[in-house]
Amino acid sequence: MTAAQAALTLLGVTVLACMVMVGTVLERKLRRDKREFTSLARRERLERALVSGDEAAIRPVAARACDEPQAQVDFAITAAKTVDRLVDGNRLVLHRVAIHLGLVHCLIAQLRSSDPIERGRAVFLLGELRFPGTEVVLARLLSDPDPDVRLVAAAELGGMASETSADALIAALMSGGLAPERIIERLGVGWAVPRLVAVLEDQERADSLAPPDREPVSTWRASVARALGVAGDPRAELTLARMLDSPHSEERVAAARALGPCGTRASLPVLIKALDDPVWEVRAQAAKSLRRLPEPSAVPPLEERLSDEAWWVRSNAADTLAELGDAGVAALRRALSHSDRYARERAREALALHGLVRT
Repeated sequence: MTAAQAALTLLGVTVLACMVMVGTVLERKLRRDKREFTSLARRERLERALVSGDEAAIRPVAARACDEPQAQVDFAITAAKTVDRLVDGNRLVLHRVAIHLGLVHCLIAQLRSSDPIERGRAVFLLGELRFPGTEVVLARLLSDPDPDVRLVAAAELGGMASETSADALIAALMSGGLAPERIIERLGVGWAVPRLVAVLEDQERADSLAPPDREPVSTWRASVARALGVAGDPRAELTLARMLDSPHSEERVAAARALGPCGTRASLPVLIKALDDPVWEVRAQAAKSLRRLPEPSAVPPLEERLSDEAWWVRSNAADTLAELGDAGVAALRRALSHSDRYARERAREALALHGLVRT
């Protein structure tokens, strides 16, 4: 075989291989597109059936969801869009069908699967069906060996928005099985505020939610305070104000921060007192939270913090003064001749950043 023939043969093999690869890619894409089209059509039919309470149309989808993974995903995605806005009668139709066809039984059995993907799908669909009492089942999955299953369980419990689900999520904060941020984002809503306040105020309730085999993580109270801050609900104000007297600095930091969105004028004295806290993080958060309470009485103590030893305290104090009206701006201008150069620098920066420099 000549060199030219060898080159042609190699070229032919390469072209053939490329054609096979392109064909394989196209075939896979067509199959994927077909699956997606089928799933979309099934979701649209199910959504119409759920909204109208059409039991006959719900039944075949619920039956497939007992043992078809994609049908479970389609059912869960559709339920997530519709179940919370269904009228009571139509939700009862859904629940009746799911029980009669054994879907609930299948999903609970699936929670015992050794495959975390199987467990995760079961948690997702069970949560979105919004069966009363399901929270107790899902709460156990907050300690699942797989972190993704735990995250799905936390998300579904948050969506169920009940006292039981709030208690389960608080218990998860105490046990430390999930990153606090993932739980705080589920609890930082108005429906959970009464349970969050109660667990901070009632030691007996807190003990009932604590892990039975070990001490709760030391930061759980601070995490609850952070969730209250995310909720921004004034019902938490008194509890957070009391927490500013905690012997634990991380709790005082969280309380000072949360009183910004949760506090009213009644919080002004405790936040001003917190400006003298021995921990600079508490002072910094108190200075920042006072920005939400534009009261002239906060100006003198904030002016003193312009020479604080911690940069963040000086920074937050200056930014808050810049937003407290004429009295705050006057304090910043007085600080331009302060004996402490750090106070002078921060006052100058705040005036410039807030467009308050005299021309």
